[in-house]
Order: sequence, then structure tokens, then C-alpha cells
Amino acid sequence: MRNNKEVRNKHQEAVKKVKNGFKDIWVSFLDHGTHIIPVMVNDPFLVKKIAEDLLNDHDVYVQYINFPTVPRGKERLRVTPSPLHTDQMIERLISGFGSVFKKNKIPKYDLLINSRLYN
Repeated sequence: MRNNKEVRNKHQEAVKKVKNGFKDIWVSFLDHGTHIIPVMVNDPFLVKKIAEDLLNDHDVYVQYINFPTVPRGKERLRVTPSPLHTDQMIERLISGFGSVFKKNKIPKYDLLINSRLYN
């Protein structure tokens, strides 16, 4: 990918679409300027349930990360868009997150939260 500008641009565009989609539906994520998008859940049971609901209800696989990889109370979902993800796939991801967050009564987050709180 490093040597293929077209693929690199598609990758960056996919990441941008996912981040903008999350902002549109008020999903809290850490933006460290990389292609990995950690979605903060901060609950070890809920993070697993959300990942399962996304897979079972929306055919979207998202890896959940919990202790000991991250500290207790800092559990998150790891979203990793690729240049192969189509607009339709990204829309399904965003729609799935919106639906699953609503189903599990996850509040909309203030996107102005300083990401250093989660490090």
C-alpha cells in the first residue's frame, strides 16, 4: 500500500467516511490520526454484547478489546476500515452501530471529550 497512491487514497477515504459517520450518529471514538478507530464503551460486558449484536444482527464483525489489553473501564471496539470496504459496507457499519447503540441504550457522547481521558 505504501507504494500505491491509489490504494492509499482509497484507504484514507474509507477511514474518513467511517469517522464522519460515527460523528453523525454521536458514537464516541478516539481519533489518533491512524486507520484504527477505537470506539469507547468502557464496560467489559457491554463491549462484548455490542460486538455480538453487530455480528448477529447486522453481519458486521468488530473486534472488542478488554482487560488485560486495555485497563479495566477502558474497554473498546476496534474498527479498522480498509481500502476494500465499499460505501455500502461502511453504511452498514454506521447503521449497525446506530441500531445496536440504541438497542443497548448507550447514550450519545459529547464528541468534545478530550481523548487523553482514555489513554
